[in-house]
Amino acid sequence: MVKAQFYDKVLSLHEDSATPVSNPLLAFTLIKRLQSDWRNVVHSLEASENIRALKDGYEKVEQDLPAFEDVEGAARALMRLQDVYMLNVKGLARGVFQRVVGSAVTDLYSPRRLFSLTADDCFQVGKVAYDMGDYYHAIPWLEEAVSLFRGSYGEWKTEDEASLEDALDHLAFAYFQAGNVSCALSLSREFLLYSM
Repeated sequence: MVKAQFYDKVLSLHEDSATPVSNPLLAFTLIKRLQSDWRNVVHSLEASENIRALKDGYEKVEQDLPAFEDVEGAARALMRLQDVYMLNVKGLARGVFQRVVGSAVTDLYSPRRLFSLTADDCFQVGKVAYDMGDYYHAIPWLEEAVSLFRGSYGEWKTEDEASLEDALDHLAFAYFQAGNVSCALSLSREFLLYSM
Protein backbone atom coordinates (compact mmCIF):
# COMPACT_ATOMS: atom_id res chain seq x y z
CA MET A 1 0.00 0.00 0.00
CA VAL A 2 2.62 2.56 1.09
CA LYS A 3 5.01 1.47 -1.67
CA ALA A 4 2.25 1.88 -4.27
CA GLN A 5 1.32 5.32 -2.91
CA PHE A 6 4.95 6.45 -3.00
CA TYR A 7 5.44 5.09 -6.54
CA ASP A 8 2.20 6.67 -7.80
CA LYS A 9 3.15 10.02 -6.23
CA VAL A 10 6.62 10.09 -7.81
CA LEU A 11 5.31 8.83 -11.15
CA SER A 12 2.57 11.45 -11.35
CA LEU A 13 4.98 14.27 -10.49
CA HIS A 14 7.63 13.19 -12.95
CA GLU A 15 5.70 11.61 -15.85
CA ASP A 16 7.09 14.11 -18.37
CA SER A 17 10.77 13.14 -18.43
CA ALA A 18 11.92 16.64 -19.47
CA THR A 19 10.04 18.37 -16.64
CA PRO A 20 12.33 17.46 -13.71
CA VAL A 21 15.32 18.77 -15.65
CA SER A 22 13.66 22.01 -16.71
CA ASN A 23 12.01 22.80 -13.38
CA PRO A 24 14.52 23.17 -10.52
CA LEU A 25 11.80 22.63 -7.91
CA LEU A 26 10.89 19.25 -9.40
CA ALA A 27 14.57 18.36 -9.72
CA PHE A 28 15.11 19.11 -6.02
CA THR A 29 12.10 17.09 -4.90
CA LEU A 30 13.01 14.16 -7.14
CA ILE A 31 16.51 14.02 -5.62
CA LYS A 32 15.03 14.41 -2.12
CA ARG A 33 12.44 11.70 -2.69
CA LEU A 34 14.99 9.26 -4.04
CA GLN A 35 17.37 9.97 -1.15
CA SER A 36 15.20 10.25 1.94
CA ASP A 37 11.52 9.72 1.24
CA TRP A 38 12.02 6.29 -0.30
CA ARG A 39 14.16 5.22 2.68
CA ASN A 40 11.44 6.47 5.05
CA VAL A 41 8.76 4.50 3.21
CA VAL A 42 10.83 1.31 3.26
CA HIS A 43 11.54 1.58 6.97
CA SER A 44 8.09 2.80 8.07
CA LEU A 45 5.79 0.72 10.22
CA GLU A 46 3.12 0.98 7.51
CA ALA A 47 5.33 -1.03 5.13
CA SER A 48 4.95 -4.23 7.16
CA GLU A 49 3.41 -6.18 4.27
CA ASN A 50 6.18 -7.91 2.31
CA ILE A 51 8.71 -5.98 4.38
CA ARG A 52 11.64 -8.28 3.63
CA ALA A 53 11.12 -8.08 -0.15
CA LEU A 54 10.72 -4.30 0.06
CA LYS A 55 13.92 -3.85 2.10
CA ASP A 56 15.86 -6.27 -0.13
CA GLY A 57 14.78 -4.34 -3.21
CA TYR A 58 15.78 -1.06 -1.61
CA GLU A 59 19.18 -2.39 -0.52
CA LYS A 60 19.91 -3.53 -4.10
CA VAL A 61 19.47 -0.03 -5.51
CA GLU A 62 20.47 2.05 -2.48
CA GLN A 63 24.01 2.74 -3.73
CA ASP A 64 22.62 4.08 -7.02
CA LEU A 65 20.21 6.49 -5.32
CA PRO A 66 21.18 10.09 -4.57
CA ALA A 67 23.07 10.64 -1.33
CA PHE A 68 22.31 13.33 1.24
CA GLU A 69 25.09 15.45 -0.31
CA ASP A 70 23.08 15.46 -3.55
CA VAL A 71 20.04 16.83 -1.70
CA GLU A 72 22.23 19.50 -0.09
CA GLY A 73 23.64 20.44 -3.49
CA ALA A 74 20.17 20.73 -5.00
CA ALA A 75 19.06 22.92 -2.06
CA ARG A 76 22.11 25.17 -2.48
CA ALA A 77 21.31 25.42 -6.21
CA LEU A 78 17.78 26.61 -5.36
CA MET A 79 19.27 29.26 -3.07
CA ARG A 80 21.65 30.39 -5.85
CA LEU A 81 18.67 30.73 -8.21
CA GLN A 82 16.86 32.61 -5.48
CA ASP A 83 19.75 35.09 -5.25
CA VAL A 84 20.51 35.47 -8.95
CA TYR A 85 16.89 36.08 -9.96
CA MET A 86 15.75 37.62 -6.64
CA LEU A 87 13.05 34.95 -6.34
CA ASN A 88 10.43 35.04 -3.64
CA VAL A 89 10.42 31.94 -1.39
CA LYS A 90 6.62 31.98 -0.96
CA GLY A 91 6.27 31.94 -4.74
CA LEU A 92 8.84 29.16 -5.12
CA ALA A 93 7.00 27.07 -2.55
CA ARG A 94 3.85 27.43 -4.67
CA GLY A 95 5.80 26.54 -7.83
CA VAL A 96 5.81 30.09 -9.20
CA PHE A 97 9.07 31.80 -10.14
CA GLN A 98 8.45 35.41 -9.14
CA ARG A 99 10.69 38.37 -8.48
CA VAL A 100 9.37 40.63 -5.76
CA VAL A 101 10.93 44.08 -5.48
CA GLY A 102 9.09 46.29 -3.02
CA SER A 103 5.42 45.82 -3.86
CA ALA A 104 6.07 44.93 -7.51
CA VAL A 105 5.67 41.25 -8.41
CA THR A 106 7.07 40.04 -11.74
CA ASP A 107 6.53 36.51 -13.07
CA LEU A 108 9.87 35.28 -14.46
CA TYR A 109 9.04 31.73 -15.44
CA SER A 110 5.79 29.87 -15.73
CA PRO A 111 6.22 26.10 -15.85
CA ARG A 112 3.71 24.15 -17.91
CA ARG A 113 2.60 22.46 -14.75
CA LEU A 114 2.66 24.12 -11.34
CA PHE A 115 4.31 22.09 -8.63
CA SER A 116 4.20 23.12 -4.97
CA LEU A 117 6.83 22.22 -2.42
CA THR A 118 5.73 20.55 0.79
CA ALA A 119 6.45 21.86 4.27
CA ASP A 120 9.12 19.16 4.57
CA ASP A 121 10.72 20.25 1.27
CA CYS A 122 10.90 23.86 2.47
CA PHE A 123 12.27 22.71 5.82
CA GLN A 124 15.02 20.71 4.11
CA VAL A 125 16.13 23.71 2.02
CA GLY A 126 16.03 25.93 5.09
CA LYS A 127 17.93 23.38 7.17
CA VAL A 128 20.72 23.18 4.58
CA ALA A 129 21.13 26.97 4.85
CA TYR A 130 20.81 26.77 8.67
CA ASP A 131 23.51 24.08 8.90
CA MET A 132 25.83 26.31 6.81
CA GLY A 133 25.16 29.25 9.16
CA ASP A 134 23.42 31.06 6.29
CA TYR A 135 20.53 32.55 8.24
CA TYR A 136 19.74 35.01 5.42
CA HIS A 137 18.46 32.05 3.37
CA ALA A 138 17.40 29.84 6.27
CA ILE A 139 14.84 32.28 7.67
CA PRO A 140 12.50 32.62 4.64
CA TRP A 141 12.62 28.89 3.87
CA LEU A 142 11.96 27.95 7.49
CA GLU A 143 9.19 30.57 7.73
CA GLU A 144 7.51 28.98 4.73
CA ALA A 145 7.96 25.52 6.27
CA VAL A 146 6.37 26.73 9.53
CA SER A 147 3.47 28.27 7.61
CA LEU A 148 2.85 25.07 5.63
CA PHE A 149 3.24 22.82 8.69
CA ARG A 150 0.75 25.00 10.60
CA GLY A 151 -1.73 24.61 7.74
CA SER A 152 -1.48 20.84 7.89
CA TYR A 153 -0.84 20.34 11.61
CA GLY A 154 -1.76 16.83 12.71
CA GLU A 155 -1.56 15.39 9.17
CA TRP A 156 1.72 13.50 9.30
CA LYS A 157 2.99 11.98 6.05
CA THR A 158 5.19 8.89 5.95
CA GLU A 159 7.81 10.64 3.85
CA ASP A 160 8.13 13.69 6.15
CA GLU A 161 11.36 13.84 8.10
CA ALA A 162 10.53 17.10 9.87
CA SER A 163 7.63 18.52 11.84
CA LEU A 164 6.20 21.87 12.89
CA GLU A 165 8.20 21.60 16.11
CA ASP A 166 11.45 21.05 14.17
CA ALA A 167 10.76 24.03 11.93
CA LEU A 168 9.85 26.30 14.86
CA ASP A 169 12.98 25.29 16.76
CA HIS A 170 15.30 25.92 13.81
CA LEU A 171 13.54 29.16 12.85
CA ALA A 172 13.73 30.51 16.41
CA PHE A 173 17.48 29.89 16.55
CA ALA A 174 18.00 31.37 13.06
CA TYR A 175 16.22 34.56 14.14
CA PHE A 176 18.30 34.62 17.32
CA GLN A 177 21.50 34.28 15.30
CA ALA A 178 20.30 37.05 12.97
CA GLY A 179 19.80 39.33 15.98
CA ASN A 180 16.00 39.32 16.14
CA VAL A 181 15.65 38.18 19.74
CA SER A 182 11.97 39.15 20.14
CA CYS A 183 10.93 37.02 17.16
CA ALA A 184 13.14 34.17 18.41
CA LEU A 185 11.47 34.36 21.82
CA SER A 186 7.98 34.37 20.32
CA LEU A 187 8.75 31.32 18.17
CA SER A 188 10.35 29.55 21.14
CA ARG A 189 7.17 30.08 23.16
CA GLU A 190 5.09 28.64 20.33
CA PHE A 191 7.49 25.70 20.11
CA LEU A 192 6.98 25.00 23.82
CA LEU A 193 3.19 24.95 23.35
CA TYR A 194 3.47 22.20 20.73
CA SER A 195 6.18 20.19 22.44
CA MET A 196 4.36 19.78 25.76
